[in-house]
Amino acid sequence: GLYGKGFNQWSLRDAREEWDRLRRESKKRGISPRDIQKEERKQYQPTAKVVTLEDAVTGWMKQNSNWSKSTRLDYERRCFNQIMNPDQGGFAPDTSIEDFRIENGGREKLLTMKEFVEDRGKEVQADRNFMVCKQIFDYVIDRWWVKDPFVRNPVFSSKETKKKTSARKVENNPWLKFNQLDILIEDINENRINASETVVTALKFLLLTFQRAGATVGMEFSEIDGNMWTIPEERMKNGEEHYVPLTKPIKQIISKMEDMHGKQGYVFYSARGTDSHLNPSAINNYLLRLGYKNRLTAHGIRATVLTAGVDHLDFDKDIIRRQLAHSVGDKVERSYLHSKYWKQRTEFMNAWSSALIGKGLKI
Repeated sequence: GLYGKGFNQWSLRDAREEWDRLRRESKKRGISPRDIQKEERKQYQPTAKVVTLEDAVTGWMKQNSNWSKSTRLDYERRCFNQIMNPDQGGFAPDTSIEDFRIENGGREKLLTMKEFVEDRGKEVQADRNFMVCKQIFDYVIDRWWVKDPFVRNPVFSSKETKKKTSARKVENNPWLKFNQLDILIEDINENRINASETVVTALKFLLLTFQRAGATVGMEFSEIDGNMWTIPEERMKNGEEHYVPLTKPIKQIISKMEDMHGKQGYVFYSARGTDSHLNPSAINNYLLRLGYKNRLTAHGIRATVLTAGVDHLDFDKDIIRRQLAHSVGDKVERSYLHSKYWKQRTEFMNAWSSALIGKGLKI
């Protein structure tokens, strides 16, 4: 087995090798192995491996292998670009975990990092970074990666850390009412800013399917099977596969993209993109250039669809929410009710497509 904890652990194999070394040295010098150990203790100060913040972050991320692609990307940016970046109020990657002990001023250092980001007007980012640090140090404490276990995680909630959060008004993504879609569709069709056809078509596709921008731009031809688009779990926020019934206008857009780019793998292919598809921000940038700043975002379209679907198309909100990939019902209901409501969801997708085409959306 193992003796000790963390980086100071001894395995049975290590112990045997050490005993063999001491025995050989004892035979060579004609003295007791115990005397050799005493001599070595005087000559050398045993040192343990210094666990750094980067070690902790890397280990914590490796442990959470079930994250979706978007979640992992968010945490990587948060940790490597912000928390482990002194220029952003964070810390050097090689900072010792010991430096974050409460008795070493660790909590004060972490609060200073949080306040640095808050002072730049990014309170949500500051809160999230702070909570990510809590998870990282929980991981460290669970593994005893310190000489002595932390008395307490230096990141904990208090009146001070909650004060600004509770006072802050939560701002949702801006969205349009159903009757405002007429002007939006007219603006998209006109494309007066002369945006690329791929970006314009991606926005039309997002209006028709109302999936998240990241899931939309990363769509691959291999994900299409007849009348269904299967979004893999790694591109879904909830980490589960999601299915989108394909209406006639949606399939026309897919065919249009194939004629434009060929089967490059991605439906919304972009030679300029780092992943060979449109950047998710391209749709929001297009809306900004169209003049919809603070009026509509790609994510806000989902609110438009849910509201209009209930108020104007007379569909049950839970049917629309299921098509939005929301978790519907309490834990008990989700444990027992496994119906996918394919018929109702397909009916809604067709009704929504017809409504947009009726408002003049050109495919």
